Amino acid sequence: MAIASKDRNHGRQWALVAMQDFELSQLEDGVAVAAVKLPYGARVVGGGVIISEVFNSTATDTLTIGDGLDPDRYTATAVNARALGFTALDVTGHKYSTTDYVDIIWDSGGGTPGTGKGTLIVEYLVDGKANEIVPDYD
Repeated sequence: MAIASKDRNHGRQWALVAMQDFELSQLEDGVAVAAVKLPYGARVVGGGVIISEVFNSTATDTLTIGDGLDPDRYTATAVNARALGFTALDVTGHKYSTTDYVDIIWDSGGGTPGTGKGTLIVEYLVDGKANEIVPDYD
C-alpha cells in the first residue's frame, strides 16, 4: 500500500549549506553572536563546527550552537574549542516558525585568549521549497 500519487509531494529540494567563518575577535565571552540567518520554515538537517585554530584562554574554552529560543539547541555537549577538528551538530528536527539566527556562544572559562578561529557549517531544508519535480506515473 502507498500514498496515492495525487496526494504525494513530488517536489524535491537539495539542502542549502551556509558556511560562516568566525574568529576570536568577533566573539565575546558568554554572548550569543548571530552567525547564520535561517528563513521561516527551515529545518537544520546537518552541519558542524570546524576548529581551525585553537582557542587558548584556559583549559575549558567551549562553543555552544543554538538560536534565540534555545542557546544550545545544536550542541547537547559543548564543542571543545581547544582541539582542532570537526564536531557535528546535534540535529533536533526543530522547524523555525519565524526567521531566526543560528548563534555561536563562546565560553572562555577565564583567562585572556590570543588565538581562536573556526567555521560553522549549517545544512538546512526549507518547507514548501522545491528545486525540481519528480514525475510519478502510478
